[in-house]
Amino acid sequence: MSKKRPKIGVMVGNFHSDHPRRLVQQIYRLLHGQDVDVRFYLGTESSSFMDGFMMQGSKYDYQYASLYGYSRYDNLDLLIISEGTLGIYHDPEEKKKIFESLPDVPTIHLESIQEDKNQSYIIIDNYQGIRDCTEHLIMEHGCRDLAFLTGPAANRDADERLLAFLDTMAKHGLTVGENRIMHGDFSENVDGVIEDMFSKSPYPDAIVSANDEMATAVYRVMKRHGLTPGKEIKVTGFDDWEMAGFMDPPLTTARQDYEEIAEVSTKLAYDLLDGKEARQIRTKAPLIRRCSCGCCMDNVKDDTTIERQALIDSIWKQKKNQRNSWIGALLNRELLEASNTKNFYSRLGMIFQYLEVEKASIYLLEKPQYIEKGETIKMVPNVLRMLEYDKGKRKACSAEEALKVPLDNRGLAADRNKPASCAMVFLLFFEKYQYGTMHLFIDPEDIDFYYMLSLEIGSSMRYVALSLEQKASRQALKEKNQILDFTAHHDELTKVYNRTGVITKTLELFRRKSDTKFAVLMADLDHLKQINDTFGHGEGDFAIRSAAKILSEVMEKEDAVIGRTGGDEFVAIFSIRSSKDIRAYIQALHDKCREFNMTTDKPYYVEVSGGGVIFTAEEGRDLQNVLNRADELLYEDKKKRRESVIRK
Repeated sequence: MSKKRPKIGVMVGNFHSDHPRRLVQQIYRLLHGQDVDVRFYLGTESSSFMDGFMMQGSKYDYQYASLYGYSRYDNLDLLIISEGTLGIYHDPEEKKKIFESLPDVPTIHLESIQEDKNQSYIIIDNYQGIRDCTEHLIMEHGCRDLAFLTGPAANRDADERLLAFLDTMAKHGLTVGENRIMHGDFSENVDGVIEDMFSKSPYPDAIVSANDEMATAVYRVMKRHGLTPGKEIKVTGFDDWEMAGFMDPPLTTARQDYEEIAEVSTKLAYDLLDGKEARQIRTKAPLIRRCSCGCCMDNVKDDTTIERQALIDSIWKQKKNQRNSWIGALLNRELLEASNTKNFYSRLGMIFQYLEVEKASIYLLEKPQYIEKGETIKMVPNVLRMLEYDKGKRKACSAEEALKVPLDNRGLAADRNKPASCAMVFLLFFEKYQYGTMHLFIDPEDIDFYYMLSLEIGSSMRYVALSLEQKASRQALKEKNQILDFTAHHDELTKVYNRTGVITKTLELFRRKSDTKFAVLMADLDHLKQINDTFGHGEGDFAIRSAAKILSEVMEKEDAVIGRTGGDEFVAIFSIRSSKDIRAYIQALHDKCREFNMTTDKPYYVEVSGGGVIFTAEEGRDLQNVLNRADELLYEDKKKRRESVIRK
């Protein structure tokens, strides 16, 4: 490599899925701490989660097509592009624009074959993986009527895996029956296409799924039909995602070795930076035999201990996210009170400090761009560095003071006096308004929380921009501000207050009733992860909405502030007379859950644990301490929850 420290960009889309997450984790593991700067551009589309729920947020996922073009301001020397994940939620024209916007540097293409021999690519042997799965079902288990659940249209992985299935069936003289090819999107939300196949044809001998996430939908639909994977219908997947060995029964699959892919990618990256020739590499996808294909059905391993440890790890992670969520909400409220642009970014730097972020930078377009679907940003000569935060020190700027970072700044060399860095790059936007990017030097394990924070920051940027414009046109902006106020203070899924709304309304409650005793009731939906993993995120959302409705019905007091503070966490703050009343509310919460479960036909229970304390308005000045006390009692109540919420 040259004397100049190289900078590598890694681009993924569909980050909520297992494949891109594990890819980022492994590449980060290999490059973090090395003498190379790395920027991970994270397409965090949410479309598959929102399908069928009348949600508005996901319709702006097209904005992520612009994220990758910002890499042209980052002085990159090489790109690693996960093409299979980057294009899932973008149509061919958008995808074409994405690639046209990228820097002209050596590129390693993942999940995509390049016809140009001067281009490097690394691709899993999709054909071999699905061929082995299909032949195993035919040769070892005698399956003859096989169905295939394929991925998105115009996706190379999906096309190669479908071809392997068709060829293997033909090789063994087997006909693919009518309705036996199902078209999914690589997400777990494909129950409908499986139900459609079941409704039109007899059950097949086996279902070969083009990836493991869609296989979870196969499990769900089969169980609704009273079928057991591995018995009445054999099932295989592809990827060997993290949950494959914990599914019931464990999933037979073709393994993508993410450690190998990351190691090959990084080695090839170093070779290209040293001026070596491009290479084309295929990695194997070995067959991992478990129980879902019919193997070992009478000898399933007891994974209870492993699952219990996984649950403990999950609880600790939730506690960390809960702490960050409250701090983020309290400080994000400060953004809404910024007096000017410079003050806004100074307050944002304070948020990063309280969240113990190592380093962060905010790069903005000189003027926000209004982007319609099918469009990407118009590349401008410069972006502005509005905030530079480094280990507690922050430098916030007005637009006039900000450093201008030029487009295609290939002449700028990295400062070798500074440590090498790995940053996660998030897009900042609100609906159709696009602002720029946020670079955060964080661990990949924390990406989910900071993704949510990036959405809140985008909303705040829009809110503050309108507030500043309001000085010139207060009356004309009144209606918009009312809409934004509701958006800023209410949780979109449940319609109760969000964290910002809880803080705002609680302070108002304290001012109105300063001489009154108050109570805080912390509530937590039991086993949300189990519901999501077993029945899908759609059912998880239903359970969350139901928990919010139950809590609202129990808290009928006029002054009660009820909010959702995290994925499965709720809070109610209200005036109260005695501690007996708190116990009564918690008992009423349990009673209401029982009533609800008696009237629903869901295959799981919706149950809520709770804990509460009394405090004064003066004690409420340290609200986090009060919440921690309530959370301790919530934890005690949670110990009494049932082991599983799945109805037997």
